[in-house]
Amino acid sequence: MKTKKLLNLLLNIMGDSKDYFITGSLSFLSLCNYYRNPIEDIDICIKKDTYKLIKNKFLKIGKIEISKVSDVGIINKTKFAKLIAPISPMSGFLHIKTKYGILDVVLFNEHKKTIELMLGLGFTFSMSKSFKNRINILKFKNIFYHGGPPEMMFLSKAAGYFLEKDENNKNKKHYNDLKQLEKIIDWKFTEEFLDSLRVKWLNKKLPDFIDKKINPYRKIDLKLLKQILTQ
Repeated sequence: MKTKKLLNLLLNIMGDSKDYFITGSLSFLSLCNYYRNPIEDIDICIKKDTYKLIKNKFLKIGKIEISKVSDVGIINKTKFAKLIAPISPMSGFLHIKTKYGILDVVLFNEHKKTIELMLGLGFTFSMSKSFKNRINILKFKNIFYHGGPPEMMFLSKAAGYFLEKDENNKNKKHYNDLKQLEKIIDWKFTEEFLDSLRVKWLNKKLPDFIDKKINPYRKIDLKLLKQILTQ
């Protein structure tokens, strides 16, 4: 399976580092009895300073492409993407194309109380650092790695679900993943983590009315989602 080879390729580079965590399907499928197979791409967040030290190792295994902010997954459906599209700044979201598949890398900076995912032009997605205490040691095909908390993917998929719901284009895979994740997440932590997710500029929070317009996570209605998923 290419996913196993891609994971091995990634972990050979990361070594014993703790400055990363894998997200995407590999962060929750092992906790949900693998109700579906993981996709072949692997999503990973890496501390920016650590990435700089090992960048040459990634260059040896594939081609690195830097995404524009307006092209980044969940962001490209928001007003924020439309606002910055004419500028098209480069982000901290990278695609590393290897012979076994794509590594989707997100660079982050770590502060005393927050983790900041880099969006570009001084913009970041800020989140509570408390989630790092919930990083799991997970296993796929007898390979062990650091997996981000399932609540992180639950909220990312929830944001995608509500954004697509507005467009009358419900993503069945998002919905099925949410149904499975709902069984294992900590709702209290999910609420607290969601409250911490804010867009910042130059390390300062944006006014709330602006954040509501451009932050995809502000679309999430957890109370409504819980009702939908438990019907």
